[in-house]
Amino acid sequence: MYCLSSNQMLHSSIYTPKLLDTIMQIATYEIFQKCDSRPLIKVLTPCIRTLSNLCAGPCGVDACLHLVKHQDFPPIFTAILSTNYSSICQEALWWLGNIVNNENLQVQEQFVELELMEKLENPAFQAIARLDPYTVSGR
Repeated sequence: MYCLSSNQMLHSSIYTPKLLDTIMQIATYEIFQKCDSRPLIKVLTPCIRTLSNLCAGPCGVDACLHLVKHQDFPPIFTAILSTNYSSICQEALWWLGNIVNNENLQVQEQFVELELMEKLENPAFQAIARLDPYTVSGR
């Protein structure tokens, strides 16, 4: 799915809200529900990349709106940003950037209305500090 999401011309063929929900279920399982507390990077990284690609592509407005309204979005995203795996943090920050930088007014309003910036600001800051401690030394 990640390979398909890398080609924006295919987004209209593969994008569905059910796909996003399924990927979020996989992420939830990897982060919270399995016996081993370590997320399986081989599974979680492509899931995050796929969501990030879909949020940045031609179906990005619909994907962003669906994801920010998802009931488990804040805890899943916070957990992903809080992991010690730098590759997962890096992918999550790209995903967050694709949502925050979406130019659609509805996406921006939903992000503000659901107070996602307040919920995600500190985990995002900590993730950036883990990835490059020198970029945030002045805060």
